[in-house]
Amino acid sequence: MGDFKSYKMTVPTYGAIMLDPDMKYCLLVQGFYTKASWGFPKGKINAEESPEDCAVREVLEETGFDVKDLLKPDKYLERQWNGQLTRLYIINGVPLSTKFQPRTRKEIKSLHWFPIDALPTHKKDLTSKMQLNMNPNSFFMAIPFVKSLRKWIDNKNTQQEAQRPKYQILNRNGTIAGKPRSLATQFDTGAFPGGQDQWMSKSSGRSGVCPDAWKNFKFDVEPILDCLPSYRRSLA
Repeated sequence: MGDFKSYKMTVPTYGAIMLDPDMKYCLLVQGFYTKASWGFPKGKINAEESPEDCAVREVLEETGFDVKDLLKPDKYLERQWNGQLTRLYIINGVPLSTKFQPRTRKEIKSLHWFPIDALPTHKKDLTSKMQLNMNPNSFFMAIPFVKSLRKWIDNKNTQQEAQRPKYQILNRNGTIAGKPRSLATQFDTGAFPGGQDQWMSKSSGRSGVCPDAWKNFKFDVEPILDCLPSYRRSLA
């Protein structure tokens, strides 16, 4: 009996870390017979079952949500302690409005979205106590993954930021610094009639495109001055 119990404790477990689209919240489940312990949905692998299939099955049983189409085999966090491996696949993009319904009886008591920044990273971390009014021990099963999860999210946000197009001010020569040539060419001075000749001279202290209709424009100074009372008195 003791050998069988030891064997069960070494069977690998697989599950998922489910994130909302903004990657600010993660879904945790609370066991039915565990008073106040929250963790990620997961469970032991069956014979001849792949890690991915095990994760999909366990998440479906414990939450009622099918992650099969969202699971990426190479996107996971894993930890090993006391000879047991736990691997959690990261599933991002799950709406906060999702209705979860466990399919197993007397296994999952509660499901809840928790802000990732409020979760503790070790048993003496009082972050959850201050922000959630919950003791760190309430997240005993989640703690080993929190720090790595935050790092993964930071890296993901950095990658997404690097992929976003960046816009810069148009240079005097008509190009956009730091932009691909294909985007800058539409602002090249050669694209305007007259090319660089349309830019005002540097000595004028102004820059910009001068339309053809303005090139011969000038003020008729004398009539303007005649309208000024002070100017007429000086001539008297």
